[in-house]
Amino acid sequence: MSLFWRKTYILAAIETTYGVDEVPSGANAIKIRNANLVPLAGNTEDRGLLKPKLGASPKVPVSIHRKTDFEVEVAGSGAAGDVPGWGVLARMCGLDETVTAATKVEYTPISTGFESASLYYYKDNQLRKLLGARGTFGMSFQAGNLPHFKVEGLGLWSAASEPGTIPAPGYTGFADGIPVSKNNTPIFTLFGHALVMKSLEMNLGSATALRDLVNFKEIALTDRQTTGSVVFEWPPIATFDPEAVAQAGTTGALQLVHGTTAGNIIQIDAPAVQITEPAMVEDQGVTMCQCTLTFTAPQGDDEFVITAK
Repeated sequence: MSLFWRKTYILAAIETTYGVDEVPSGANAIKIRNANLVPLAGNTEDRGLLKPKLGASPKVPVSIHRKTDFEVEVAGSGAAGDVPGWGVLARMCGLDETVTAATKVEYTPISTGFESASLYYYKDNQLRKLLGARGTFGMSFQAGNLPHFKVEGLGLWSAASEPGTIPAPGYTGFADGIPVSKNNTPIFTLFGHALVMKSLEMNLGSATALRDLVNFKEIALTDRQTTGSVVFEWPPIATFDPEAVAQAGTTGALQLVHGTTAGNIIQIDAPAVQITEPAMVEDQGVTMCQCTLTFTAPQGDDEFVITAK
């Protein structure tokens, strides 16, 4: 029987105990697109056996785990102060969640006490679990497109199954995404200047690795280096000189607000972004500035805040 590619379904729930199946239900369904799975990731050890004849020796799989990547629309929950459906993914990737009732939900980086998730990856009627899952994500805001997260996760391996019954999806906490545009994205400032922006990319940069040792097995979060890029119209030098700012190595604030309706507003605040490598690029006959970004952390764990409100 064929497995239909588009029949792909992911559930995710934060684990109470690392690596212990939280058994997510349909209420934990994630609205995804462009999903991929490596069902048996890891390395192989060549046994290298010497024999009286030529030929390959068997290889032994080691450090076995699973890898997945998928996209999720950047949007709110539908009600200010309600946790967005993608919140579990932010927590899985090393962010802390702070809820202010009926107002906002904030996500900030942490350097200890990392959480993990039980991910259920259904491909048609087959289920593959990624327990103890952790990962990283990127965010993309491109004019004329729906903004999205690109999530990459690692999880512990266990045998696949065909459970027969698949939980009905709830998709709670997922408002519909809206395209990046002047009307839908009312604020973008860099170093205090409202620039004409075409795109903003942000990569959380969490480093993950399977640590499979004696008496210890875990998907570990071991580092975080948040970077990105931005493209905006090259402004008058008297207004903002990206070349001079990059040459001086100074840092400044970045803010983006996407959405105008309560319950579907996403805001990014970064207090100390450094721009480097400003380049002139062309877009529809207009000279644009393309810069790389480094999200520095002045006091630690404060390089950005993502707010859903």
